[in-house]
Amino acid sequence: MGKEKKQKKIDTNIAPTISVNNKTTDLTQNIGTEVNFEAKFKIHGDIDYYYKWMTYKNGIKQTESVCTKMINNYIDKTTMIIDSELNVGKWVIYSDQNCTNQTKEYLTLTYEGKTESSSKKTLTATFSNGNANSIGSTSESCETIFLTCSVRAPSITPPSGYEVEGWSENPNGTGIIFKPGDDILINGNNTYYPILKKIASKTQKKYTVTFNKNNAQSIEKTKISCVTTTNQCSVKLPNIIAPKGYEVIGWSSKKNDDNAEYDVNQSINISSNKTLYAIIKKIDSTKEFIVTLNKNNAQSIEKTKVSCVTSNASCEVTLPSIVAKNGYEVIGWSDNPQSQNATYKVNQTITITQNKILYAITKEKPKITMTDYSKIDWKTGGYSAFLNIEVKPATDTYTVTSSNENVMVIYNDKIYTVGSGTATITATSSSGATTSFDVRVTGPDPTTNTSKLKKGVLMSFIYGNTKVYIEKGCSFSFAETLQNDVKETPAKLRDATRAIYAMTTSSYNEATGTSSVGLTYANGITNVIHINCDYKSNDVYGHELGHAVDYRYAKLSGASNFSSNPNLITLYNKYNNSGNNNLRTDKFSNSREFFADIFNYNFRTNIAKTTKKENSEYKGLTYPSDITNIIETFINEYNSLAK
Repeated sequence: MGKEKKQKKIDTNIAPTISVNNKTTDLTQNIGTEVNFEAKFKIHGDIDYYYKWMTYKNGIKQTESVCTKMINNYIDKTTMIIDSELNVGKWVIYSDQNCTNQTKEYLTLTYEGKTESSSKKTLTATFSNGNANSIGSTSESCETIFLTCSVRAPSITPPSGYEVEGWSENPNGTGIIFKPGDDILINGNNTYYPILKKIASKTQKKYTVTFNKNNAQSIEKTKISCVTTTNQCSVKLPNIIAPKGYEVIGWSSKKNDDNAEYDVNQSINISSNKTLYAIIKKIDSTKEFIVTLNKNNAQSIEKTKVSCVTSNASCEVTLPSIVAKNGYEVIGWSDNPQSQNATYKVNQTITITQNKILYAITKEKPKITMTDYSKIDWKTGGYSAFLNIEVKPATDTYTVTSSNENVMVIYNDKIYTVGSGTATITATSSSGATTSFDVRVTGPDPTTNTSKLKKGVLMSFIYGNTKVYIEKGCSFSFAETLQNDVKETPAKLRDATRAIYAMTTSSYNEATGTSSVGLTYANGITNVIHINCDYKSNDVYGHELGHAVDYRYAKLSGASNFSSNPNLITLYNKYNNSGNNNLRTDKFSNSREFFADIFNYNFRTNIAKTTKKENSEYKGLTYPSDITNIIETFINEYNSLAK
């Protein structure tokens, strides 16, 4: 075996070099002083480190720099302007280039403005009208006690044929250009000029088709023109009226053509001036009707033309077959090349009364793909995975089903194990494409006591010593939240309950004999929680877990419950019906409910990782420090006893 590679690490025990305006000095400065900080660290190994500079006022973050790589163990100079409030600056060190993995080592600098005040001064930015039609303001001012302050760049209205680039300190636009609406940092009385850019004009071209009636009786138009800024444009060819005994063939660039290059009313693209001649033909006693066939987007077509000869007004032709490209299917023939549907089927015999063009119509076959999880060793107890599903065409919708919901269920493209057995997971697109895979779930069936779940089991799982049962009829969003809450509960706290039953209202009322939303059956160590899953809030679990912890502590310690502790009773009397708007409620029926509420607040604030405080009934609330301190003390005391 080779030698193990030594961990590379940054050493922040070595004090950085701190420079204030290029002199080492006390960080207490006069208000308005510009201070430069820079630092150098000792690093073992060749790993790259990154840093951010952050500033705080009275414990509240004010600024945060971009993520920057340390070069030669050196953090670049950081400039601050001291003001009158206590400030803290931090260099925070990270081990990745996105500054997401913070190391445990960082340095904190404290700097403070002296109480002497500096007189305010007014700085003014003057804005020249220049070549603009108008500007939003000719000057903007700001007051400051520091070296700089900012003003808002006004709007610019350009003359016709010009567009706005922005404002510049130089009339020729060299240097920094600020957009209208940008904040400009000024350190004196500066002048800014509007920078305009001429819009390049496009040259227009005019093409004309001249029509010669040739031997026709008359034509609809003698000239048609189109204008373009590109190399071609489109015109629609006019009608032709043939003399008696003749029929219209179309238009051709050759005067004596027997056949036409274009049909009447056909739209063609032209890239130069041209002349077209009306082509007519003496009507024979027999006529040939031709169907011109275009393969369009098909791989190939059997024939490019079919025709029939008749002395009547119509005759029949049989349309040829179409070969579609790989992944496409044949629809048929249509007069419109963009059509998604067919006017005629392949090999269909149709009656025609004139020449016409038909286009082969094909479309992409509907397709659906789904991640195949058939080879995963699925186990009972709350296993789950996301499905990755794609459909073609992209406009299709799809559904996913399980053949055995006692083994697996699907919710929001995610599959969950319920119990042991086999199931087929099938995805079907709205166009009819399907795909599926078979799964086998093994392991002990966690649903050993489901008599309370009258509607059957939607989902069940085990975390540590705690079994969770969720009844059918509960929403999947509720089930996911409860699963995350139980999974994220530390083992010692979670062991305060051995079973959790989440039930719909009817089953819950029958099982508990109440119409409440949560109930904990207390027997000390193995407490059982019941939850009404129809209740709009997901906060019931944390509240009932508080009751279970309260009961288990009394059993473990041999002392009274937390809710009977004199210090908690004092807080209960203080806040019950106190009118304190920082509490979720200040009306508690007894000290046990008060304890369960503050336990749940702590759970949502400090323990839950998915449904945190801001996603719960405690959103926007900050409980008083005497409440948060006592519940943390109780939890620590409980953890020291729990095994």
